[in-house]
Amino acid sequence: MAIIREYKPQLEENGLMLMNESGCFRPDAVKINSAIDAVKVLEAIGLRTEAEENFVVVCMNARGKVIGFFRNSCGNASACGASTRETLKKVLLLNAVSVIIAHNHPGGSSNPSREDNELTQAFKTAFDAVGIKMLDHVIIPAYSYDYYSFAENGEI
Repeated sequence: MAIIREYKPQLEENGLMLMNESGCFRPDAVKINSAIDAVKVLEAIGLRTEAEENFVVVCMNARGKVIGFFRNSCGNASACGASTRETLKKVLLLNAVSVIIAHNHPGGSSNPSREDNELTQAFKTAFDAVGIKMLDHVIIPAYSYDYYSFAENGEI
């Protein structure tokens, strides 16, 4: 079983940002080939049980293996703000070739909102611009084993 590392940005004394490894999780899936594989990884890092919305980015190398993840933002019970600029910066620092973005819905619904649809398109455009493949945007609701995959629904 492989280890997936969580990264958190930290400022060095010279003011440069470093992505520090801060923990590890042992998910069942180490290579993501489907939305179900992504859900397994997201559940392993605890996204389904968060009480507030969390926006997570799972980063993969050229072979499609997960190299790490980071939580880009944490919101409240019904929303989280996610910056494309800050996300791109962190993804590039981790040298990712492809990504899956995800967030949870603590209220229990897997249905995407208008804001979720807009966020997906904004991130897809940003990642395309720098040559990073966005494989999916997955929504994980609390209290169920349901999920919503933008890729499975032909929206990526």
